[in-house]
Amino acid sequence: MSGQEQHQNFLMLQIKALQVENERLNNELRKVKDVAFKVRLSDPNFDKPISEIEINYEIIKPCS
Repeated sequence: MSGQEQHQNFLMLQIKALQVENERLNNELRKVKDVAFKVRLSDPNFDKPISEIEINYEIIKPCS
């Protein structure tokens, strides 16, 4: 195998590895987007300005 063929083979393997990693990262991104979408749908305060969010504070007394 000549040096040029070895270099081409190396580049082909590198491209394949990058494609596999790109697909893995796209799958991870899809999972993150799904979770973010579910959070957005389940949180009634998501789109509200901070001034409109009702906060209920609870005073907790330490045990003696």
